[in-house]
Amino acid sequence: MNAKRTTLCCVVTLLMLTVTLESSVAATRQSALAFLDHRADPNYLVAVRPGDPYGYTRAVVTSLIGKQRTLLWMVAQPSFSPEYAVVLKQTEYEQDSAAPLTNRQAKRRQWVIEYAVAEEKIWQSREIGGGLSEPDIKPTEDVSRHQVVVTRDFAMKIRDAWLGVLKLTKHPHKPSLGIDGITFLFYCHCNFVGEIWTPRIGLPAELFELGRKLGEVARSGESDREVLKEQCLDLAASIVREANAQQDDATIRSSGIRRDKGRTSNAYTNQSNRITILIDGFESYDDEVDRICDTWTDGHAQGNDTNSMVGHLQAPFAERAIIRSGRQSMPLRYDNTAAPFYSETSRTWPTAQDWTANGANTLMLFVRGNGNNSPSQLHIAIEDESKHTATVIHPDPNILVTDQWTQWVVPLPEFGDIDLASIRAMHISIGDQTKPTPGGLGLIYLDDILLINQGPR
Repeated sequence: MNAKRTTLCCVVTLLMLTVTLESSVAATRQSALAFLDHRADPNYLVAVRPGDPYGYTRAVVTSLIGKQRTLLWMVAQPSFSPEYAVVLKQTEYEQDSAAPLTNRQAKRRQWVIEYAVAEEKIWQSREIGGGLSEPDIKPTEDVSRHQVVVTRDFAMKIRDAWLGVLKLTKHPHKPSLGIDGITFLFYCHCNFVGEIWTPRIGLPAELFELGRKLGEVARSGESDREVLKEQCLDLAASIVREANAQQDDATIRSSGIRRDKGRTSNAYTNQSNRITILIDGFESYDDEVDRICDTWTDGHAQGNDTNSMVGHLQAPFAERAIIRSGRQSMPLRYDNTAAPFYSETSRTWPTAQDWTANGANTLMLFVRGNGNNSPSQLHIAIEDESKHTATVIHPDPNILVTDQWTQWVVPLPEFGDIDLASIRAMHISIGDQTKPTPGGLGLIYLDDILLINQGPR
């Protein structure tokens, strides 16, 4: 009888242990899955954590990037393998010419992708006795580098993808932790910075994949390079579309049109009841996240190989005193005293824009010059999806010296044989590009670029 009771107690105890063990395993599995899900979240880059324990990040960036001026980069810090970086930058090279040139004319700029990897892991440790160790981290010059030249158009499309994701950077709800993985740091000019731990989904994973493919481009042979570059452009375009879809109401673009909270919309009716589409009113640019030079490229910040500069050197970068409407206008400096003897700024849209929407048939913008400026030709050019470009020149070179706001109205048919329903870029330039000759310099202001339905007169 006692033997049966003992056996029964053992069976009951075993069953209870089994249930407890299964519950514990289930709970552990659930916690692990929650941890993995939490690590797969977020669908954005997170703000870089303050501080730099042991100076590790500083040592990595110093070793792989250094003091070179870059447009953007991705730095990878793996747990157990050497650190590496992918960089997009401009370099100078000497122009071959039989004719004597000034130093400024001789030095030309080109866009370069660089892949840099440390020969050994920068994170090192040293024994301090008693079976203990401490970090031994310092910059290294033992770095392998691979470079390849790319076009400016390629560089700007990659930049658009980088900026699109970095502008969504925010502080995470929970820290993302891990042991075996990679911390990625992303940077774009104007001090946009974000990081992520081993991204697996969403925009961070796509941006990492773009960075990885750019590294492959830098290391590839000529036979594979063009295919890899096309893959990069396709991925960049996909990232831009998804990033734009996530922008909040303050920065979203409807049909490529900037829209500000409580200020403007993409369509409104003016005093003559003519439907108007705002291309750019220059109102929503700021001095930190969305600077005016991020959208309107120039020769100073973006390196478009002309002697133009959009915005002021010091904040506020947009003009806030000389304005036609709202609170800001765009300053544009030109210097045609040196090659290429014209100055240009451009805005490129990630997707083609329909300039015939809402019955639009006329382009309107406002220009203000200065009495100290040098007169010159003022051009507007638009470029369609097929890269066909059409240009219209203002009839009066003295518009640049007129120190009051002047309305410039251009009927869209004047742009000739171009697909107005598929516009990808707009260029504003000063100087004659077809017959470049030395000219002058100056500063003008632009405001309220609109598409209107002119209607019958």
